[in-house]
Amino acid sequence: MCEDKLKIKVFIIILIVIIIISLIFIITTNSKNKSIYLTIDDCPSPDFKEKVKYLIDNDIKATFFCVGSAMSNYKEDLSFAVSNGYDIENHSFSHPYFSKISLEEIKDEIYKTDKIITDIYKDANIERTHKFFREPYGDKMYFQFKKRKEVNNYLKSLGYTKPKTKTFTFVDLFYPKDVGVFWTANIKEYDFSEKKTLNRLEKILNKNKNQIILVHDHKRTTEVFYKIINKLLESKIEIKSL
Repeated sequence: MCEDKLKIKVFIIILIVIIIISLIFIITTNSKNKSIYLTIDDCPSPDFKEKVKYLIDNDIKATFFCVGSAMSNYKEDLSFAVSNGYDIENHSFSHPYFSKISLEEIKDEIYKTDKIITDIYKDANIERTHKFFREPYGDKMYFQFKKRKEVNNYLKSLGYTKPKTKTFTFVDLFYPKDVGVFWTANIKEYDFSEKKTLNRLEKILNKNKNQIILVHDHKRTTEVFYKIINKLLESKIEIKSL
């Protein structure tokens, strides 16, 4: 009985290690001249356009992952972003946990937002040169192997790909062909005080490696958003979009 319990504990530990390793799926290839890839999720909020203007004024690049259900109210603001050289990308329609809904529901989440984004680019008379996708909550559907494969195949059928950069390579040990965009550092400004958020960001910036940083476009964290951007500017690290 005790031996069985020990085996279970060992199995759980091994499983946790595998998950942690699989989440660390960005290999830095040029840490001497490190870069920050700024990604902003859950767009657009009512303050979206002002945030875009602030990024433009400070010459900061970023990639916006948008939730389809919020986009119809802010099409002009999204068009403004696209017209100023910013990419808007797919973050599902209603931001559900993919592991908790059916394959058909996932496809619907992806397709509806994809269509809205395509229309925004078309209305702005801007060519949509690539398509990126980020799962809501970063839910990679671990241990739902067949479902995850089918979701990725569907994304590829719509033209979604991995970002191609010179400074990192995506490697997901559970599913190397995965096209979903993860991150190396989630600032989690929605969970922490302003002081803790900025301290957390400083520690991230001090690491000698390239980073995909995740910030959120939430109404209630707008004030700290600008302080995060200022902190990035102070770091003198090159900030890029995907």
